[in-house]
Amino acid sequence: MLRKFLTEIRYRHFWRKATYSELSGFYVAELLRAMALNLATLFIYAFLFVKGYSLFYIAIFSVYSQLMMLIFSILSVYLIAYFGANRCLLTSNFIYIPALLSFSMLDQWGEWAIAWGGLFMAFSTVLHNTSYNVLFSEIKSANNCGKELGYMIIFQKLAGIVTPLIGGLLASRFGAEISMWVATGLFIVAAISLLNAQAVAKKHHYLNFHGFPWRAYMSMIIGQFGRGFNVVTVNFWPFYMMLFVVPTIGAYQLIGGVGSLSAAVMFVVAFGLGRLLDRYPYCGVWFFRWGVVLESVIMAVRLFITSMLGVVLSEVGYSVANLVYLMPYSKARFDAADKSGSRVVMELAMIFAWNFSSLVASIVLLVCLIYIPDAKQALMTFFTIASAMFLIFATSQFPMFRKARLR
Repeated sequence: MLRKFLTEIRYRHFWRKATYSELSGFYVAELLRAMALNLATLFIYAFLFVKGYSLFYIAIFSVYSQLMMLIFSILSVYLIAYFGANRCLLTSNFIYIPALLSFSMLDQWGEWAIAWGGLFMAFSTVLHNTSYNVLFSEIKSANNCGKELGYMIIFQKLAGIVTPLIGGLLASRFGAEISMWVATGLFIVAAISLLNAQAVAKKHHYLNFHGFPWRAYMSMIIGQFGRGFNVVTVNFWPFYMMLFVVPTIGAYQLIGGVGSLSAAVMFVVAFGLGRLLDRYPYCGVWFFRWGVVLESVIMAVRLFITSMLGVVLSEVGYSVANLVYLMPYSKARFDAADKSGSRVVMELAMIFAWNFSSLVASIVLLVCLIYIPDAKQALMTFFTIASAMFLIFATSQFPMFRKARLR
């Protein structure tokens, strides 16, 4: 059944130049990577908190991690331009392995484990995200991009339905270190899966900075500034839930359960929304704008929830809003990459702005924790600021959205 499903994707969608083994290699690799991330990385911040590190210290770690991602975003683009997106995608899985091994040695190595773990985690994350965007941009189908995004999100969220809950139970019962070791094995298998997938994209890219249409794409780049505040909110929202909303539930169980719920909701919505966007492309701009606004409102309103029911409802609403804007945004982003003349330069600009805003957001959170003694008030202040800053993302003007307004 799975083989029939993958074969259908091959003949109807974007992996047209790939063989069946190559196709399954890419999809299986993404599935296994998503499983590994949900098993271990989802709990990194909670892991530090359980080990006795304060919110203030974890905020410092967030600043360090985002700074490393900002630096590696530049290096990653040059690596992709020289070696190709496929090889860098493969390498990113191997790089994540020492990150997990470092964090699992926290009791033995102390802060050195955090420093090395954060370094490798930042490098792997940036290299994977940039490679994935460049690769998908090159090989997607222009006519069925929304459906193809739906398929990829389905594969990624399929791993997220069960593995966060399993990871939370493993971490609660045996310690987060066990989840990290299991995730390490999954990263190895994911990398092996990619070894069988030959390159179907360009091996080398020419970085044409002078010929890039900076003025036409400036609003898209500036819009990324809002996304960084959302990233830091996602990392620190679980602390607010487990400290001030449902403190009776263990940290790992809470994060794992919420992660599984979010993935299940996105899994259900993804494919139908992808088909809708392909059939009515002019609706994409409205889905994008209102999805961002809805998520911003939820980010602010959920500060007032006081029960587990409120947590569940807010997570369902947040997941739906996230997918509503994410799919038209991704489709418009890949369309813009096609028209830019240099996909890699565009990725550099976009991911640099995103990581820079994440760094700024981490610093803002750190300042809130320094000058507001009450941790709850400090987090509420930051989340309120983040919900407002996230609206900047809705100002992005993509070429595909401009065409939609003319219809």
